[in-house]
Amino acid sequence: MTVNHHKLCISSNGCPSTSDLARELSDAESSLHHVIEALNHDDELSILNEIENQGSAADFTKTPKGEIMKLHSMSKEIGCLSLAKSYINAIKKVSPSNGMVVKTTSMKHLVELESQLRLVLQSHHQDLDMSSKSFKAIYQEISERHEKIQRHIKANAILHIRKTLKQVTYPSQRALQFILSELESSECTESDLKTHMQAIGQIDGRLVSNELVKPIVQRVRHHFLTSGTIPQEKIMKIPHLIIAYLRQVIPYTAPVVSTVQCEVYFYPQINALIQHVLFQRGYFEKIGDASPVVLTNFIQDVLKYDEFIGDSIRAECSEGLSSLTELLICKNTKLFDWWIKAQRNHAIYLLDRKASEVCVAAITSTTESCLSLVCSQRLKVSLLRGVNRSRYLQQIIVPTCMHYLDLQHKRATGLRNGMNTSTMHNLSANINQWLVMIESTRQMARVLTNDHSPGSSSKSLDLQGLHTLSESFEKFSDAMVQECTHRYIDLLMERSALSSFLMTAGHLLSHGSVYHQSGMEDVFMILNVWNGDFISTPNRINIRIEIVSKICTFLQQQLLEVLLDESLEMIKEGCREFWLVVEGIVRAVNGSDEQDFFGRLNGICRFMLDEDKIHGPICNLLDRDDDGKIDIFLLEADGTLYEEVESMIRGKGYVHLTVSEACSILNRVQTLEITSEL
Repeated sequence: MTVNHHKLCISSNGCPSTSDLARELSDAESSLHHVIEALNHDDELSILNEIENQGSAADFTKTPKGEIMKLHSMSKEIGCLSLAKSYINAIKKVSPSNGMVVKTTSMKHLVELESQLRLVLQSHHQDLDMSSKSFKAIYQEISERHEKIQRHIKANAILHIRKTLKQVTYPSQRALQFILSELESSECTESDLKTHMQAIGQIDGRLVSNELVKPIVQRVRHHFLTSGTIPQEKIMKIPHLIIAYLRQVIPYTAPVVSTVQCEVYFYPQINALIQHVLFQRGYFEKIGDASPVVLTNFIQDVLKYDEFIGDSIRAECSEGLSSLTELLICKNTKLFDWWIKAQRNHAIYLLDRKASEVCVAAITSTTESCLSLVCSQRLKVSLLRGVNRSRYLQQIIVPTCMHYLDLQHKRATGLRNGMNTSTMHNLSANINQWLVMIESTRQMARVLTNDHSPGSSSKSLDLQGLHTLSESFEKFSDAMVQECTHRYIDLLMERSALSSFLMTAGHLLSHGSVYHQSGMEDVFMILNVWNGDFISTPNRINIRIEIVSKICTFLQQQLLEVLLDESLEMIKEGCREFWLVVEGIVRAVNGSDEQDFFGRLNGICRFMLDEDKIHGPICNLLDRDDDGKIDIFLLEADGTLYEEVESMIRGKGYVHLTVSEACSILNRVQTLEITSEL
């Protein structure tokens, strides 16, 4: 095989430029790619191997033995050429337009070069294990140059940031305004703060956070450790003092931290600073003997600090941050156990203060206490993570809600027994207590399912236990609606003339007022209790509508059973007397002549009395048998006639009346005046 020596082509000035080197590498890489493509063809490889094995064919004496091995060996070096080309391209991208490599210490140039070299190392990192020694040597050289550039960027940027922060007396209001103006500026120069923060920020976000924390650490160390301002006998007040100090400092740093997006590093360092100060002053050694008041104040200070910090953190960063509560309270097993027990006992004490009372004021007071407790507990549990959150939920929030539910159940039992012995003087009060109970229970269910309570800064929580509790509250409120309805209906049937009226209603319809019993006034009075002024709030009005609709459904069903009895013959006078009673019931329930709950009953009564003069047209349209009755089965068999009668009924507004019910009423009403065409 003929070997051709290659001559390097350089520019006229005699110095190779990056363009010359890139061109030569590209040509070499292209040639090696052609070799690899040839080697990848199985047919050609088998022929060359056969030629090497034979070794005596005169036509192929120009092809030396071992050529395949040499080509494979050469192909392994393509990785070196590719890495070298990537390196030269990276330098070329950040070099001047003439392609010459120049030395510069410009921060902008160094940042761009560092970024390009990082991409080169990342793109060839997967080839490092299987590569040749030459490749590893080149990769190591590029990596060392990249590290040197990073160290240079870090040193210059950190020095510039420290100098700037010191000049503007960070942290302060003046420093905050200056730094934000620098960071929000669209013009970037070699000496501005934004360029240097971005330079080290893309290398390691912790570096920016470290520089923002150091001035705070120096101040805290001076005030709480070295200056002796706070004597040792006041050590139990240090948590309150240091948290109060940081709450004054954080507003001057939080906007900067959010702008440079280093919250995940900054706030854990601040928490560690607080823990370090307390440890150095021996606070944790003294806390074991502290009184419950001191422990409570300590926990409250920590919780308030976490809530304060939570308002300064972007939502997308908050979930990954550990709170000061977890650092100082949850990791202290003894303190955390005491806190859990104290929280639970306090909640039960507040709920039990008026547990024995069933009046509206007591129910409202208990509900307000429970709402306040749950909202506070939701805020606290949002500061916890993992096992601590689960434990707080199971040992505090769930027991608090279940205790409240038990109190409501006992009160519901008392209301049920009270309605059984109610009189017209206290029935309104009993019903009002039912409405308040149902309203408060549903309010608790809504609070448990809401992401956060109004005015609270707690983040959204995905707590399945709270949703399960909410479902329990909803089911209990529905059960109270049913119980109130049933007890009221029992009272109405047992303590008024409604039962006797239902028993004699058939005689009233068939014989008129001869068999009508008076005394429906007590029925109307009991029904009218739902229109009292005590039902004022929108939620109670909705609950009242829900219960009354169930009561009216029962009454309508009882009255329709009488009207639609196929064996009952009715007369005109009895129908009118029955209609007067129905109107009295409607007025007693609705407070007016509105017919919200008795639509079907009212429609049938109107048809029965022929209020819309529809009896005649229907009777003229239908045939009758020998007994003068309409044959409903023949009518249903005739689809056209059936649809025509149904259209007449619907045209008069009888939405709930069926054709068969209409024909049944026409067959059973005896003395109504029908048109002469009959």
